[in-house]
Amino acid sequence: MFNNEKVSIIITTYKGSNCIRRAIRSLLEQTYANIEIIVVDDNPPESVERIETEKIMKEYKESNIKYIKHETNLNGAAARNSGIKVATGEFVGFLDDDDYYLPTKVEMCVKTLTENKNSDAVFCGVIATDNTHILRVVKPKIDDSNMQKELLFNVNMMGTGSNLFLRKLSIDKIGYFDVSYYRLQDVEFMVRFFEHYKVCCLDELLIVKAVGGYNNIPQYHRLFNIKQKFYKDFAFALSKLSKDELNKYYTNEYAMLLQSCFGKESVKTLLKAKQDLEKYRHLTIKEIGFILLSILGKPNNNLYTLTRSLISIIAKPIRSIILKNKYKIKDGIIK
Repeated sequence: MFNNEKVSIIITTYKGSNCIRRAIRSLLEQTYANIEIIVVDDNPPESVERIETEKIMKEYKESNIKYIKHETNLNGAAARNSGIKVATGEFVGFLDDDDYYLPTKVEMCVKTLTENKNSDAVFCGVIATDNTHILRVVKPKIDDSNMQKELLFNVNMMGTGSNLFLRKLSIDKIGYFDVSYYRLQDVEFMVRFFEHYKVCCLDELLIVKAVGGYNNIPQYHRLFNIKQKFYKDFAFALSKLSKDELNKYYTNEYAMLLQSCFGKESVKTLLKAKQDLEKYRHLTIKEIGFILLSILGKPNNNLYTLTRSLISIIAKPIRSIILKNKYKIKDGIIK
């Protein structure tokens, strides 16, 4: 049996007034009682989203809920830091406003870390949905020999930033999230974490991630620049890779950058991304096809958007049926 240590769960919200009730409710319905809920509102003070979020927060009279409002829009890293600063729990978890926990999530995470004294964080399985269909299931794999490398080659290994559940003492040692990262906040934080600490894994699906909210994907040049910053800041981690591993790493990175351009960027930017990737490998047939669709679909991306929509319409229900059968999902409830 484990003790009833306090757990601080930080919900950061930005343009999430339509779903934050679900996130909060998922914490209030946890089987673990000693939870401190910290909601950090990163919406601009005069925005419609701030006004709506304030109305929602007035509905909650529970003494274990704290509501923090930023005086100006900062970013996700800054919002998490605001939550950490007032957190009083021995464990700290994070929850995006469009995600939610399944009822035993906190209890099982506390139990796992209590039983695994050599680990300072725990990951669990994640079900990604679009609120209608199940898109995929992510079950983290733990490689104690080199978790930094595992993360570098698979930045989505956690499935969602809501999968971060750590001992508060570990955060106090490695420092807060770097606010200069408007993307990759979780990755830069965990690369630093893995320099000192270990993580254990729960083979349970305990988080539901909603994919397809507001479009917060930055323009290509911003994403390109933040990745260049990451390569520089974490040269110590990249230096541990072999020559072949480093080549594979950059190949994956520039392939993702090219993918971020499809249907979104100008032809000039698209061709630059194509050339960057071709320094490491030839394009795949799929990549060539999406480049052509993106170019032909300009200026409104109609052809690209239509094609992706048709693929999604066909693929989502099939994948959803398979996963529902596999994971026993009935009437929208994941069991």
